[in-house]
Amino acid sequence: MRGSSVLPRTGSLLLQHIAAYADLLTQELAHSRDAIRLRLNGLLLLAASLTGATTMLCVAIVVANWDTPRRMTAIYALLAGFLGLAAVAGSYVRKLRRHQPPPFARLRREWQLDRELLANLLSGRSEQQSQEAPESNERGG
Repeated sequence: MRGSSVLPRTGSLLLQHIAAYADLLTQELAHSRDAIRLRLNGLLLLAASLTGATTMLCVAIVVANWDTPRRMTAIYALLAGFLGLAAVAGSYVRKLRRHQPPPFARLRREWQLDRELLANLLSGRSEQQSQEAPESNERGG
């Protein structure tokens, strides 16, 4: 019964919060989209240039050692170098992932605060606290 009397009074507050969530979600999506697009553009450019340079370096090393007994050594050295590079890149990506906030962190935080507020409103705690506050002021005064 108490919950149904609280809902009409908090209806406009609930609508304001829904509108605020929509605004926050829009901002988060725009920010995420821009950040992802910039990162992808930079990564694609880097990947394309590194692929071309690495391919040419590998061809040069193999061609320089083709008619020598070091041919297989050169090929295995290139393989080891690329495996080492992959390990360093994997470590770097894990480090980046740990230091970046999760997507929609602000939205999650606001939602959690509002869920707690709504739970308090529906359980009648805020009514009890607001009724106790004037009584404590009267006793103190």
